Amino acid sequence: MEFFKKKTLYRPLPKNDDHQWIYKNKFLLESFKELFDQLKKKPEFYKQVLRKPLIFLRANGTWSITLESNKNQNIVIIFDELMKLLKSARPRVGQAILAHELGHIFYGHSGSGIDPLTAQVQADGFACELGYALEMKEVLEDFDFNNTELKVRVTYINSYIAETNPSYFYPPRLRSHQ
Repeated sequence: MEFFKKKTLYRPLPKNDDHQWIYKNKFLLESFKELFDQLKKKPEFYKQVLRKPLIFLRANGTWSITLESNKNQNIVIIFDELMKLLKSARPRVGQAILAHELGHIFYGHSGSGIDPLTAQVQADGFACELGYALEMKEVLEDFDFNNTELKVRVTYINSYIAETNPSYFYPPRLRSHQ
């Protein structure tokens, strides 16, 4: 694959020093490969997310944030907690968070004036469509679940899971009795 040939950067990662930190760690590299493999399965998502150069930057903090730095590129800032997840035995949880950030790019949330909860639900839905529904649910349930916004987001994710994988909530033997 073009993404992982030595000294050849994958198209969404511009040929500059911004992404060398990803290539220096085989676990990070594998996490990004898996995420972009999922993204490629949805060509309409792939094309929209990558319509502008996409830059991943490291910073101190928790999880991640997406910024539209200007009309020519999108930036996803990755904080230490997310870095740990991407390199851990549970990289799909970290990939789910990145997929959520890519959802903000897909929907053009930066500067759009959209209601923040709606933006979060849409970005969660994007991550779900890429195959990260269970991981997004896990991420959100790890937070203070007395938060109404989190409850709303998890409800939408549960609805997605119920529609796409009914056996998650109702094992086959129980579904036949409903």
